[in-house]
Amino acid sequence: CSGMRLQAFLDSNVNGVKDAGEQNFPLGQFHYEINNDGAIHNITSPAGVYNIYDTNQNNSYDLTYTIDSAYATMFSTTASYQNVNIVSGAGLTTYNFPVNILQNYLDVATYIVPINQPRAGFNYTNKIVYANLGNQTIPSGTITFVNDPNLTIGNISQTGTTPTTTGFTYNYSSLLPFEVRYIDVTMAVPNIPNVAIAQLLTNTVNIDPTTNDVQVLNNQNALSQPVIAAYDP
Repeated sequence: CSGMRLQAFLDSNVNGVKDAGEQNFPLGQFHYEINNDGAIHNITSPAGVYNIYDTNQNNSYDLTYTIDSAYATMFSTTASYQNVNIVSGAGLTTYNFPVNILQNYLDVATYIVPINQPRAGFNYTNKIVYANLGNQTIPSGTITFVNDPNLTIGNISQTGTTPTTTGFTYNYSSLLPFEVRYIDVTMAVPNIPNVAIAQLLTNTVNIDPTTNDVQVLNNQNALSQPVIAAYDP
């Protein structure tokens, strides 16, 4: 394949080079324009990497990167590339966008992702995603999961959780900058008539610490999904 790889990374030693151990930066957007045609392509990449595939050596690219507005005062980046051409047959040419820290800050976040739909009489799985979106390691914190009272937790992929009357808690440690971790929670959905078709089931998750957290809105998340079933009344 011919093309280019755009890569943003946290330049911890400010040398402009992606050294071993320097993590990709997820809090921004890549931008590119082809042949100065005025059409700017804006790419959000949670992995901090975006590949452009192209075999036309006559195409000319302008490449830039910007920090998300919520974090624009915390980081800076100045790298840009003008009139870059594709090298046919040379594979992907990497263009790095080093990001420098302007201000230390804390920001943990969590989300719930549904793996399947809650079908009456079957298992229903949610994936808890939690991450450090700050530029400092979080020594310790707590995940709190509250399941819908109609659901019964059967399995948790993470060891070391503590059951509660409404779900469970988990104490995590050493969450590195931009590190993402996952917990799968499998729950049993009751049979009809203990639940009804289209009844909403809501699970919530919270993450601590919140002290000095710059984006407290992403410290909690809720997921509601309707019960489905093949049922002849």
